[in-house]
Amino acid sequence: SLSHTHKQKHTQTHTHTHTQPYSSLLLLNARGINPSARSVSRWKVPALQTFVEDEAARKHSLPFIFLSETWLKSYISDAQITIPGYTVNRSDRGLRNGGGVALYSRIDLPVLCVD
Repeated sequence: SLSHTHKQKHTQTHTHTHTQPYSSLLLLNARGINPSARSVSRWKVPALQTFVEDEAARKHSLPFIFLSETWLKSYISDAQITIPGYTVNRSDRGLRNGGGVALYSRIDLPVLCVD
């Protein structure tokens, strides 16, 4: 019957798995991402790199990764917190402890930084 055929088509549409090429963004309160050997948070950037690689293997792309509370200081270079395939823009708190933000954006996406 027409009703039965419609149900089959409708069911088939909803059982098909569809993966989105992009997720919106990843937002994390990092509570520190200091990569130095003595830091208790030195594991966080490698863990984030692994997460990004795992998502890419699932065909999920994260165009933006936003970290709050990075706790970085100016003596820590961008190269020390790099994630392959991403550009990092950051604003460290400066003289005070805590704070700071970082935005990782995929290298193929244009991002304009305004001071």
